[in-house]
Amino acid sequence: MSLQIEASGVWFEFIEEPINWSKLYLSPSEKEYLNKDSLAPKRRLEFALTRHVLRVELDRRTSYTGPVADFVKSEHGKLYVESQAYGDYHFSISHCSGASLIVVDPADELGCDIERIDRPIKSQVLLEKRICSDEELRYLENVSEENRKSEFLRIWTRKESYSKMTGRGLGEDFHSFSVLSDSLKKEGQQAFLNSFEEDAFIFSVSQRRSREISLQKVDVKKYLDEECLQKS
Repeated sequence: MSLQIEASGVWFEFIEEPINWSKLYLSPSEKEYLNKDSLAPKRRLEFALTRHVLRVELDRRTSYTGPVADFVKSEHGKLYVESQAYGDYHFSISHCSGASLIVVDPADELGCDIERIDRPIKSQVLLEKRICSDEELRYLENVSEENRKSEFLRIWTRKESYSKMTGRGLGEDFHSFSVLSDSLKKEGQQAFLNSFEEDAFIFSVSQRRSREISLQKVDVKKYLDEECLQKS
């Protein structure tokens, strides 16, 4: 199995063009989910495109050519593959209004999160108190009004990415730790954080090892050509 030696990721903005859902690289259970009448069009689009691109990216990195590997969720919502289709590869996904982020790592746990910088936030001060530690609240009080929202989103996405890395999800106590530094130690385990801004989006990635991660914007249309469509 061919492995990359470092973590990397891709992100893409959604398209509004017609898509042949039946040809996407999805498992039978995912196709069944997409056929639900109650599923909102926006949710159908982000779910289908993100799962499709994730499989294509994992296949490319591992040279996997077997049957469609099914993704399952842990108790707290962490996505993983039950089979050994992708070996020791770890991955994390996130989507927001209009875009998705996918990061993969050949050996270590990691988590990611994406948000729009211009997303509307009602009652931001109250939300800060729900998410931020005392240290982070003091920091935000000294940030200019112009930059406070983006700095809050940086903190929020870092905490979300960390909770995805640990697999605790919403069970993580966000008040119990600070992400102002690029590294933190919690419960005897080290974590390293990176944040990026590009176009109208902010991204955060949490990793177990201290190293750079490359993120690339891709055109999702390139994942909808015949080479990338359903193989089984």
